[in-house]
Amino acid sequence: MIRFLNPLGVLKEVFEQEYPDYNCEVHFVENQKNSLGETFFPDDGGDPIIQIGAEKTIPQMLDIMAHELAHVVAGITAEHGKEWENIYNNIYKVYQYRMGIREKKT
Repeated sequence: MIRFLNPLGVLKEVFEQEYPDYNCEVHFVENQKNSLGETFFPDDGGDPIIQIGAEKTIPQMLDIMAHELAHVVAGITAEHGKEWENIYNNIYKVYQYRMGIREKKT
């Protein structure tokens, strides 16, 4: 029997568990220009859209996705301040715990 953990799927589950009131779309796009990933907040108040370069490695995608998911929760004005940093660290710590990389969620 193979126990297969899809790292991006686990990260998605962590986000949904930790921040159930937030929604977004994640797109993997070719030739992501000017950045590794971006979060767009639609003017109409719709769900944020995250774009991640499809040519990135899985570890890069994980970090970029956690980074951009933290932007979704922190909001458009938070930039990379303390609130954003706390959210990013929480997402990544819980992810590492779920993947068996970290023993405790603290």
